[in-house]
Amino acid sequence: ENLIKTLYMYRSLFEQKYFNKEILKIWINENWNTLSKYSISKDDFLEGVDELKQFNLKSFTEDENSIHTGKRKLESISRTQRIYILLNFLNSDKPKEKYLIKEDLGFAANSVFSNNSQITSIDKIYTKVGMMDFLNDLNQQVDTAINIESWMLDNNFKENKNTLTMGILKLYLSEYQNAWQNLLASLQPVRYNTKEAMVNELNILSKKENPLYSLLKIVSSNTNLNDAVLLTQAYNLGLNAGEIRSNFIGVSNAFTQYHKLVNKNTLLSVGNIEVGKGTDDEKILDILNTNITNMSNKIIDFSSNNNQSAEEKISYALGGNKDANDPFAVFQMNIKKLPNDLERYYSQLSNYSWNFIENHGISLFNTAWINEVYNPFVNDIAPYYPFNDESVADLSMDSFKTFFGRNGTLNSFYKKYLNNV
Repeated sequence: ENLIKTLYMYRSLFEQKYFNKEILKIWINENWNTLSKYSISKDDFLEGVDELKQFNLKSFTEDENSIHTGKRKLESISRTQRIYILLNFLNSDKPKEKYLIKEDLGFAANSVFSNNSQITSIDKIYTKVGMMDFLNDLNQQVDTAINIESWMLDNNFKENKNTLTMGILKLYLSEYQNAWQNLLASLQPVRYNTKEAMVNELNILSKKENPLYSLLKIVSSNTNLNDAVLLTQAYNLGLNAGEIRSNFIGVSNAFTQYHKLVNKNTLLSVGNIEVGKGTDDEKILDILNTNITNMSNKIIDFSSNNNQSAEEKISYALGGNKDANDPFAVFQMNIKKLPNDLERYYSQLSNYSWNFIENHGISLFNTAWINEVYNPFVNDIAPYYPFNDESVADLSMDSFKTFFGRNGTLNSFYKKYLNNV
């Protein structure tokens, strides 16, 4: 990719009509690691470009060997790929518009998406609005890129323009799909250190309208390309309509599960199972909202309920088995019906929530260990020989059995708290 850009910039220095000052500055920024060896600051370098008006390189000649080497290396890249790279580079001096996703999610998005979640913005060209503009300009831009590529490589290829344009459209659609898939793959809930903050995150996500659901609607809207207006604009390119439709639907199919999730009239179908279709016809997201409320209540109840013994709480927090109706077990079962990236987000949320149960259980366990094992050992065992070499009194056999015996303190503690862990 960089070779195409570099060859274009080099050859444009000798052909003024192809030279673009702003694109040269972009190329300098991208290749500064190579240029820094000239001991000129980047700012001075860029200012020098700004001061360029007309310049005459007629006293210089192009390095034909370097150009030939570059052209030979570019033979391994398809012409469609070369023209697409060139097309993007020729547009790189134009302001890159962004769709500010986070502004449409509301302030609460900060409470449910970690800083690693790529939800702040997406390039506008990867939205339906941006695609309309891309399609509208594509024919003209392909013509320009073809002409420049032919000049740059000194070739006279007669490849069918429609074939090239369709190839470029496919490359764009692939990038479009990747942009939204990368966004979904980046989603992570926030991990909080306090129970109150964690419960607040759960409460936000338990609402029918929440930032995650708003994001899913945005993803669904921009990835359902089986859209009459959009397809009409694409058909205006004069390419094979069936092939265009097939490629647009191919992108849409990659996000079908998300489209179904936010379609109020469609239940989520996974394999041969239609989620939620039953006596109450609940939607899967509504079910999960209830599950999240139950997890939040469980966290609150676990740390404040005095009707449950410490032994029961420790067993629940540290034990491997949960009741089938346990809020965390139910939630983990239901999220398996979701698209992979959404399941991963909710699974992390569940794990972060469970940490508060587990940490409280560990705290209770440590207290029990101190009271039931450590203190008896310090008071009744440690002062005596052989545990204390300086003691003149031996530990009695009865005391040894009371602590270390089969039914002693240590073994009883293990059976009481750790038998099911």
